[in-house]
Amino acid sequence: MKRGCLLAVVPALLLVACGQSTPTIDSGVRTDYSSATLAPGDQLFVVQFDAEADLTGVEDIKDWDERGREVVRRLQETATASQADAIAAATAANARFVSLWISNTLVFAGHPELGPDLAALPGVTKVWQEEVPTGLDDPPFQSPPFPEPGDGGWEVAALGVPELQKQGLDGSGITIGIIDTGVAYTHESLLSGYRGRDGNHDYNWFSPLRAFKDEPVDIAGHGTAVAGLAVGDVIGVATGADWIASIACSEGGCPLSGVVHSMQWMLAPTTVDQTDPKPELRPEIINSSWVRSQDDEPMKRASRALAASGILQVYAAGNDGPACETASPAGEGDSFVSVGSVNQDMELSEFSSRGPANDGRVAPDVVAPGERVVTATMDGIYQEISGTSFAAPLVAGVAALVLQANPQLVGQPDDVTRILRETARPMPDTQCGEPTTSVNDEPNDATGWGFVYAPDAVAAAKAWKP
Repeated sequence: MKRGCLLAVVPALLLVACGQSTPTIDSGVRTDYSSATLAPGDQLFVVQFDAEADLTGVEDIKDWDERGREVVRRLQETATASQADAIAAATAANARFVSLWISNTLVFAGHPELGPDLAALPGVTKVWQEEVPTGLDDPPFQSPPFPEPGDGGWEVAALGVPELQKQGLDGSGITIGIIDTGVAYTHESLLSGYRGRDGNHDYNWFSPLRAFKDEPVDIAGHGTAVAGLAVGDVIGVATGADWIASIACSEGGCPLSGVVHSMQWMLAPTTVDQTDPKPELRPEIINSSWVRSQDDEPMKRASRALAASGILQVYAAGNDGPACETASPAGEGDSFVSVGSVNQDMELSEFSSRGPANDGRVAPDVVAPGERVVTATMDGIYQEISGTSFAAPLVAGVAALVLQANPQLVGQPDDVTRILRETARPMPDTQCGEPTTSVNDEPNDATGWGFVYAPDAVAAAKAWKP
């Protein structure tokens, strides 16, 4: 049985908008301000400011609500001071814009000559035109759909989850945020877990697309498949956890502006009209089953902000294997987990991206089932599907069980990451170079620390002390 959702009431936080409401896209199903939504000659620009909020010490704030509010306050204070001149210039040019205060970035749709003007402003480090997005790989395998899930797929049992569910561990009390193509929330396996199941979508759903802002939808099907494996009844790991969701991607991929905007919303969820942000309603875990083709400063900053607020981030490693050095450059620091894929024979999937990451870090961190796993479709039925996109939410679900097993770990993403790594079952592999450490031949840049095994992770969580 899912628990009810209690929404706390706090004073509204200041949004950086200089008297304007936050712009949204008028039409279409993309988050990249495609030509269909712009006036002739307009382009989309990203403006990065040098100043970054000092979030030192926020991890020492024990109260979840207070910690989130303090992180947002510092981020917005920095963005307000940095962006005033740029917002004034964009307003004078009649450009539509949104302030991404989470990364101190301004995204605007304006005339081409506005870019050099903003680049010349003090405190601006870089201005660039948003590239055509990439990120949603076609799944390496998709079965024809089928009407019933049966007992689910092999993946949940392989992770050792059924024995934990018998002990009453199902993720209850934990919320997982899904940044993806949206979620078909009325699917029978997902409705009971949606935090807005009482019909109130405020703080539970975000779409930058006006046509889809009122209630959750999935514009491509990918997000529904991801959510099913994280929390879906019968087919998921954390069947008692709640979920919320945002659209950041379309079939065309995941533009930087859409991704960072969704990360910002997850840090401080708003009403469906993008007002009255409440960071106390942020999720404990965020799953991001998409990749970026390059290392983006705004996304790094956003990742650091989410970590500072206590959120664990789980990312898919990508489907560009078997080549080495193909793991997605997502996340920042040790407060996120990168997930690769294995098949039912416990062999690394051919398609699973390998490391090392572009900063030299081991990648992926861990592996989980990602071949022919059973999940939900946006049409209300089920299918088998493959990809690291579907290994990641299984790990997000295991993380929810870890947090439920020891609530003191909520807000300690570094420690949860460490637990998932150290309790993973080693899978020695040297195809992408010798392991960077020599502890049981792991971690390595193919399978990381190994295969996630939920009972061992939960046991370590129960033994953990602050």
